[in-house]
Amino acid sequence: MEQTIVVEYLPNGLGVLVEEIPLLRSVSLGLWFKHGSRHETDAQAGLSHFIEHLLFKGTRSRTCQQIAEAIDNMGGNLDAFTGREYTSFFAKVLDTQFEEALALLADVIFNPSLHLDDLELEREVILEEIKMIQDSPDESAHELFVKTFFNSHPLGRSILGSSETIQSFNHDDVLNFFSENYKPERLLLAVAGNVRAEDVIEAAGKHLGAVEPGGRILVENAPGYEARTELINREGMEQVHLLMGANAFPKTDKRRYALDTLNIYLGGSVSSRLFQNVRERRGLAYAINSFTSTFKDCGLLGIYAATSTDRVGQLADAVMTEISELAGGRIDELHINRVKSFIKGDVMLGLESTANRMAFLARQMIYFGEIKTMDKVMAELDQVTVEDVVSVAKHVLSGSPLTVTAIGRLNGGREELGRLSPA
Repeated sequence: MEQTIVVEYLPNGLGVLVEEIPLLRSVSLGLWFKHGSRHETDAQAGLSHFIEHLLFKGTRSRTCQQIAEAIDNMGGNLDAFTGREYTSFFAKVLDTQFEEALALLADVIFNPSLHLDDLELEREVILEEIKMIQDSPDESAHELFVKTFFNSHPLGRSILGSSETIQSFNHDDVLNFFSENYKPERLLLAVAGNVRAEDVIEAAGKHLGAVEPGGRILVENAPGYEARTELINREGMEQVHLLMGANAFPKTDKRRYALDTLNIYLGGSVSSRLFQNVRERRGLAYAINSFTSTFKDCGLLGIYAATSTDRVGQLADAVMTEISELAGGRIDELHINRVKSFIKGDVMLGLESTANRMAFLARQMIYFGEIKTMDKVMAELDQVTVEDVVSVAKHVLSGSPLTVTAIGRLNGGREELGRLSPA
């Protein structure tokens, strides 16, 4: 299937990214703003996510219900999310509905009503969302880990904000934040599917070309790293939810594919070291995995596991054994080749979705300023050697102490977890 990728910029600074994929009948389109929760001040924590919610409450020409009915009439779907470094509003529709969907997105984002009554209503919705996460051991454990790992840096704050900040926002706060951040020079329109690039560019000029530039300058300071430990006892829980993490690399680092490979080898698949040795062979946990979180100027490699209080020590020792062996260079080349095949398959199968291809375009441009072809990405992954993975493992897993967090019925488990704590 022949594919064409086009990059164009409108006079107001808005970037248009298009991947033409003939023979399909779907189109995915997204408006991606290059700002997220890390660009908020402490007092603004949660405002990006708050506004994401508010924009769907209605525009000057559509009510909330009419927005929902419009996308239903197209037979498509409409959604949004807020991240730490970007915010996205996106839709997937039939190819014949592309311009209608773009017009709807443009109306939702650049013609919002932002009524005071909607602000008060959505405030309550988000407060309930915060409570829902607090009631989820898994999610609250991850929130604690990120907060502890990044300490006072904005990357450590919850994307949702806190109950205190959400309750503090007034109408002027919302209006001012919206006017300062939702500007075209910070915006990418990414489109993938059965469209022609010239038609997308023409429609973008029609529906988005009149938006005036002039957003505030974003401030991004890289966080420092210092290992920390935070253990929270909750008697009502049946398990201890444990996370530990090591300082790693930014998303743009040339070692990123070796880091991805190390992550899958360690705990990112069912054939990984953690899954096989800790769960399958010893039965110490039902849920155990490793993960990476990478940003423009920093990154981490983390491990999550949950187990009962009386097995915390065994679990901690088993995980540290795996970490020590990898840091010492005990990495199997045959397994690394299998991991690379897994990553390639996972990426390529995922990109059979126009929604994933659209997101791939946007993230490539946000972080790299260009769009690499999948052939180039796969070639770079193929170049990763077992020596590269060993080097990254030694650098990351023995380069500095681990940050350790846990939530649950700790009791005597505190002593065992102390063995993971930084010296």
